[in-house]
Amino acid sequence: MKGVAELFEWVRISLDGGWRGRVALRWQSTLAGERAGAGESIREGDSARGLTSEDWRSVLVGLVGGSDGGAMAGLVADREVLKASRSGEVFRCGLTVGEGVLDVVCKHDRETSIVRRMGWLFRGSPARRQVAMGVALLESGLRTPAPLVLLERGVLLGVRETWVIAETVREAVELDQVATVWLYELEAGVLRGVKNGLAGALAELTVGMSEGGFKHGDFKASNILVTDPGGDAGGPFPWLIDLEGVRRDGSEAVSRKMMWRAVVRLGASLARARSVTRTDRLRYLRGVLLRVEGGGGAGGDAVGDVGDWKARWRGLDAAIMEYNQKSSGRKSGKIDGFAGG
Repeated sequence: MKGVAELFEWVRISLDGGWRGRVALRWQSTLAGERAGAGESIREGDSARGLTSEDWRSVLVGLVGGSDGGAMAGLVADREVLKASRSGEVFRCGLTVGEGVLDVVCKHDRETSIVRRMGWLFRGSPARRQVAMGVALLESGLRTPAPLVLLERGVLLGVRETWVIAETVREAVELDQVATVWLYELEAGVLRGVKNGLAGALAELTVGMSEGGFKHGDFKASNILVTDPGGDAGGPFPWLIDLEGVRRDGSEAVSRKMMWRAVVRLGASLARARSVTRTDRLRYLRGVLLRVEGGGGAGGDAVGDVGDWKARWRGLDAAIMEYNQKSSGRKSGKIDGFAGG
């Protein structure tokens, strides 16, 4: 497993106004669609070659200070808001850093609750945990946009404002869009092969999370991006996003339990997509079981107990129906009884 020092070269940074954090000068890019696994040396992005902390400082001062006084002029291009609320926003843009432009996603959050802020003094802010999980996922060979910047403001009464900047995954499509739109555009002759590829890639992602000790509290189609869904360049490649719900636990029992929760959640999120059939869910479940019980990891090809996985498939089908009948605000513990495993 590659260490953080091999995947990223970080440096601490501070800005006026009480901002503290760290920025990446070099990082292991995963934008070519390859895994960030062992054996690859650190690469510098073409537009990020030779970055320094001062390169970052010049753009971050404008970013955290807003547009007053033209601080953002010439630094942010093609700004596209993805989410917005009273407490923050998420937007995609091109940031001029050094001599190049980085395609990034910026997440800005403000927390007004002193109770939450004081709690973050002990467990870290959600932004800090998000960056840590992003690095950990990349270390484990799982795809997620590389985090590049973490900024936090406020100390005595806890962190009250944060920025996280990560790479944009180009030409990526949300999995729910793949299921509800993209698959309908395919010819019947290629549809089955594409679905098989997607089922296998998602099974590998699910098992890879379990083997790495990760649990995702919101493992659903809209939190997974897919590049090369048709497999034209060796894909499909799934990418995890929205990492605030990701936690890590080294216990094998906990990881296995959470894996089955993930299977149910993902199946439930795709249940209303007419292009995803019960047979497709069977392929996905069987792919998970083969990788877990085939003894060969992601490359396992054992057939296993056919009767057993068919029984689990029926159980999964019932679990998905029950899951979707529950309130969307249901706590995760309420699926323990039917998550399987």
